[in-house]
Amino acid sequence: MNEQLPHNLGYFVDKELWHEIIQDEFTLARDQGLPSSIIFIDVNYFKSINDELGHLRGDEVIEGIRHLITNFCNSVRSNSQIKDNDGHRTNEGHSDIIGVNSYGYKVNDDLEPEEISISEILGGRIGGDEIGVFAVCDENGAAKMTERIKKEFDEWLKLSENDDIRKLEIGLAIGRATTNEEISTVGELLRAADEAMYADKQRQRPVPTEGQREALKNILAIMNNRGLRIRDLVHFLQLVNREE
Repeated sequence: MNEQLPHNLGYFVDKELWHEIIQDEFTLARDQGLPSSIIFIDVNYFKSINDELGHLRGDEVIEGIRHLITNFCNSVRSNSQIKDNDGHRTNEGHSDIIGVNSYGYKVNDDLEPEEISISEILGGRIGGDEIGVFAVCDENGAAKMTERIKKEFDEWLKLSENDDIRKLEIGLAIGRATTNEEISTVGELLRAADEAMYADKQRQRPVPTEGQREALKNILAIMNNRGLRIRDLVHFLQLVNREE
């Protein structure tokens, strides 16, 4: 890991340092002929947490997810042999990321334990409710890590302290990308992961039925006649919902 990362910091940093470190790690991996992957994670409907429960609760949720990703990165890396005595990546390290999660309890899983070669991993808060994970691993490793992150998030949501946010039906949008013939720079890798995350977010959006579309058209017509804006409608619905 880059010398800029203090040993006691763990494997989760802020945006500026994350981008700086992954550039160095990406270059090192490329020079040694190893693939790099990036996973972007975004909280769906995060605004509803701030609107319904307050910004302090929203900050607590982000901190909980940051803690989850930090533990995940630490547990994956602690099970991987990273470099040889000369400081070169061995590519012999592996991590059993299927089976036991960062908190130490067993996750029900249809998948058999599988060894994934991971030579480096680092998480960072990219901004707002978005988190990035960089790893020196191939597409298969990135896919397995994505599955594990989703499962650990689901387990985290089940904690009694999260009853309030679980009712809001929040979830994660996750996009991943791995270097290949078309993705050969850090910028291209970041863009590909971001596009994949946005596509995952769109896939999770509900699609209205024909009946709902007609009802929505009627509501919009009424709003136009009454001089109401979309954001007014959302605010009024939240007020009425609280009264109920």
